[in-house]
Amino acid sequence: MTVIPLRPDGAPQDIEAEQWLLEGLLQAPSRVAECAEIVRPDDFHDEGYGALFRALIEIDSRGTPVTTADLITIMGAGDRAQEWQNAIGAMRGSMAATDLRTLSGYARKIADTAMRRALITVSQRLALQAVEGKDATAVLREAETTLADLEQRGGGDKGLRDMGAVMRSTLQHLEAVMRGDAAIAGKPTGVGDLDKALGGARNGNLIIYAARPGMGKTALAINAAEATARAGGFVAFYSHEMSREQIGQRIIAARTGIPIDRQQSGPLTPEDWRRICAVSADIAELPMEIDDGRHKTVASMVASARRLQRRRGLALIVVDYIQLLVGGDTRNRVEEVSRITRDLKLAAKDLDVPIIALSQLSREVEKRDDKRPLKSDLRDSGSIEQDADQIVFIYRPEYYLREPERKEGEDGVKFMARQTAYEEQAQEIRGLAELIVAKNRHGRECTVRSHWDGERQRFSDLDWRR
Repeated sequence: MTVIPLRPDGAPQDIEAEQWLLEGLLQAPSRVAECAEIVRPDDFHDEGYGALFRALIEIDSRGTPVTTADLITIMGAGDRAQEWQNAIGAMRGSMAATDLRTLSGYARKIADTAMRRALITVSQRLALQAVEGKDATAVLREAETTLADLEQRGGGDKGLRDMGAVMRSTLQHLEAVMRGDAAIAGKPTGVGDLDKALGGARNGNLIIYAARPGMGKTALAINAAEATARAGGFVAFYSHEMSREQIGQRIIAARTGIPIDRQQSGPLTPEDWRRICAVSADIAELPMEIDDGRHKTVASMVASARRLQRRRGLALIVVDYIQLLVGGDTRNRVEEVSRITRDLKLAAKDLDVPIIALSQLSREVEKRDDKRPLKSDLRDSGSIEQDADQIVFIYRPEYYLREPERKEGEDGVKFMARQTAYEEQAQEIRGLAELIVAKNRHGRECTVRSHWDGERQRFSDLDWRR
């Protein structure tokens, strides 16, 4: 296969900016750390200049004076030591021509041209793979991953903050708590008591909703999406199980009480249609976009979310569900899911939004007398528990309750007693749902008792139970 050079012929470059930056840093070495947050040594088109910048960074990290001898030693100039001694001397001699106020601007120019060179290299490699007949889906996945990496690289190092800045933001939050303005730190989940337990869906957090099929995972996620959108936050909903129209029908059901089965196959009365039309206009204005399966990888979803963030801002991402995503190596499902959850967590941090990701549970739940899920039931990977900031299991006892059948030879009185006990239990647990907070990095683990309305496909606080 043809090897494409890292610095292709005719690629963008700005040698003058590289020279001026280095001249300025030799005059003002205290600015090295600032510029190193913007540009990297590998971003320099001239490899020698890149080596000199790397040497300046190393000396700055030591906290020692910048001498020509130290620079040449760190650069490993070898036979070119005299040549570099003369070059550095010339740079020091022409320092007066450099405006120190523009050093960060030079650094950004160098980083920008390096990014454009990288894009050229990536596009050439992808084009070559396509010409040589490599699987198109594999080429697309590589393109998504590579471009996402480049975009992240182009953001600079914005992670480190001094303790003064940390304490200022911390005290602002604590002051809000003292005033009673910060009871919920994150985006609303649509269930008030769950908000209190979790503190809402917080930026940078990976929140897992997990349950067996039919328990209401998607409904709970739609609850959060709609609540956040109604509060004015933009929501990206990546659905790999349901179509956009099915999600739309669930939102209509939650608003109108018209069950999903009647929406799908009828009959719908004129009154039903009036109610549907009444809520549809309001739903259509929600700041939410739904993707129903185009983005199969986390890298693809992140690239899509970045575009949305630039265009609209982003408050919440919902992924339905983890086990339907593709994570790379499909030969080892456990490793694949581990990579998916790790990438989701990194995406939440990088985009600074909460991600609610749904997960299936293993069938082991069904084999126990107590059907309440455990963290060990998370399907395909223990890394879900490790990577998640919060885990919420959904358990509805009504789902497992079965009406008794009369046993052969059973006395009628005993059967009636069992039937009566069943009816009393059914009445007691009708519409009851337990939202089990099994992991909470920001608070205590607990169980939130809520109300499940099957017709509306909606969870709500137990106070609403009828």
